[in-house]
Amino acid sequence: MKNEVIFISESDKIDVLLDELDGINQKKIKKEFNFIFEKASNNYIGYFLFQNEDIYYKIYILPKIISSDLPDNEKVKIFINFLIKHYEISNKYKEYNYKKKETNKDLATVFKDKNLGQVTEIEEFVFYKFLSILNEIEKFFKYYKSLKKEKIPYISQSVKYQIDLIKNIKEINKTKIHQIKTKYKKFSEIANITYASLKLFKRFKISLINDEKYKNQLLKKTKKLQNFLLRKFRADDGYKLTLKNLTSNKTYKIFNKKENTKSLYFNILSLFGMENFLEEENKNINYNLYSDSLFIRPEKLYEFIIYDYFKHKFKYSLVEKEPIKKYKLKNKNKIVEKKSKPDVVITLNKSMLIIDAKWKIIDSLEYINFDDIAKLQRDCEVRMKNKKIYPILVYPKLYNKLDKIEMKISEGNTFNFYVFELNII
Repeated sequence: MKNEVIFISESDKIDVLLDELDGINQKKIKKEFNFIFEKASNNYIGYFLFQNEDIYYKIYILPKIISSDLPDNEKVKIFINFLIKHYEISNKYKEYNYKKKETNKDLATVFKDKNLGQVTEIEEFVFYKFLSILNEIEKFFKYYKSLKKEKIPYISQSVKYQIDLIKNIKEINKTKIHQIKTKYKKFSEIANITYASLKLFKRFKISLINDEKYKNQLLKKTKKLQNFLLRKFRADDGYKLTLKNLTSNKTYKIFNKKENTKSLYFNILSLFGMENFLEEENKNINYNLYSDSLFIRPEKLYEFIIYDYFKHKFKYSLVEKEPIKKYKLKNKNKIVEKKSKPDVVITLNKSMLIIDAKWKIIDSLEYINFDDIAKLQRDCEVRMKNKKIYPILVYPKLYNKLDKIEMKISEGNTFNFYVFELNII
């Protein structure tokens, strides 16, 4: 199978984006093209792998901080490390996934293993992603108990079970005692859906892994899990399922009753590249079974990376993520309440650090945005107390590692702040 690799930058303009995607036969893969275009034009980063006829497409939307001058293998390596950061942050901070409120804890830690720290191929990353999801599903069913209560009519001359009052009243032969025998049998609609999902996964998704060793490992793991569901929960081998069924409201309601089943549902969706399903519109869902994808918001991830960095840097101080401070706008007719919400506030004994993370590349002083400075200044002013305030703007790429800047508005009216580079690649 021929490989077709395409690199797109998060910061590419629409015309550049169209040029990059021009090599794809758009008529054959119109849905896939629209899916990629939608993600790239809305500032997502991520990857999209899919097969069409004899071509294996590997399309990357790279963070703007990855230089286009780098060799392709180096781009992929840095990009994968960025994705690993996403899982690490997901595992540490629930509010990062505030809509789905779930993450794959196994995947968030698997890359910390000394042998997995240098994953350089996207297929290798996908292998570990799939394997960790299967592990999470297996963990769930090892502890999950599902019993279906079945009431069976029972007649005898002695009382053994619950009396069926109505039938006994109607019974002419008083030597017969009508009873209700309760029988429990293992049954689970959740097991059926999971089993059918694994069938789809085994048939379509594993083929995205080229390495035979990895492919066989996934096949073995999937079959073992299927057999376990058949044996323990009597999963229905003939249960029919499509991706549209899996993402329907009816299916969602089955899993939405408890936190542990919601987590299972998220993991099943993740087998099909739908980690973001619960926070996306239906038009942005990819139903191609011969594909895998992962897309994230880089600016949101960067904010949490900054928070995590300062939380460890000042581990004995109060470090808050987006603390709210209210202030008021007033005219002669009404008063309006507003909120100041910087990304990070660090409270020390005699000082306070007000920090805003900006997912921007600043090559020189003139590229610092006035609106960013004005917001930082406002956030500082509403928190003026008896402490010295240090305003800081943090960027992933900056013309200098650290700089102190004075914004002079008029004579005697200045605002001093710092800019700081925290590069994450």
